[in-house]
Amino acid sequence: GRQWTSWIHIKDEVRAIRFLMENEKASGPFNLTAPHPVRNSDFSAALGKAMHRPVWLGTPAAFLRLVMKDMADELLLEGLNIIPERLLEEGFRFEFGYIEEAFRDLYSKRS
Repeated sequence: GRQWTSWIHIKDEVRAIRFLMENEKASGPFNLTAPHPVRNSDFSAALGKAMHRPVWLGTPAAFLRLVMKDMADELLLEGLNIIPERLLEEGFRFEFGYIEEAFRDLYSKRS
């Protein structure tokens, strides 16, 4: 649960793609992630709160390494702390910069 998770709300992703397509000086690769990555445990807690569901315990790292070998660390255990620096420098503003806001928007309509 300590690994970093980068995420983005679908509305911000669509807006960012449109923003980059309309911005002639923007070229090259851009990270389409929210500006505030979270630890996996915080992601799960926020999702559980938004869905009004209990948060399940994670899978032990030793088990993942046993089953997935070297890929466990690369894919599941280390995580990436990615910040959309270039996107922010170009002037894009996120509507949902924090995971709690994103989940509140996504799940409040379903209640």
